[in-house]
Amino acid sequence: MKLSTLLVTAAAATLLAGSAFAQPPEGGPPPGGGRGGPPPTAEDFAKADTNKDGKLDLAEYTKSLPEARQANAGMAFMRRDANMDGSLSKEEFLAAPQGRGGGGGGGRGGPPPAG
Repeated sequence: MKLSTLLVTAAAATLLAGSAFAQPPEGGPPPGGGRGGPPPTAEDFAKADTNKDGKLDLAEYTKSLPEARQANAGMAFMRRDANMDGSLSKEEFLAAPQGRGGGGGGGRGGPPPAG
């Protein structure tokens, strides 16, 4: 009897701990899209474009991210920079980031199913 109570208690604790780790960071998800965050908006772009030249350089993009995501800003910037000109246009900033090879989201490969 005591063993089954112990096992049920351990299982419940494991489930509760797992859901706690799955919560977004304090303050909600960061702007700018990416993993789990809301998609970036034109307002996000305008705030990030501090020199008002209509494009974001790596420094502007990095400063627009929460501190926890700034370490990976360079890789995220490169995925968004579709024409590889070293800056992000508003369109590139608002578009979903494109992968640059190496890795992927799994799947079986091949074209998507028709229909």
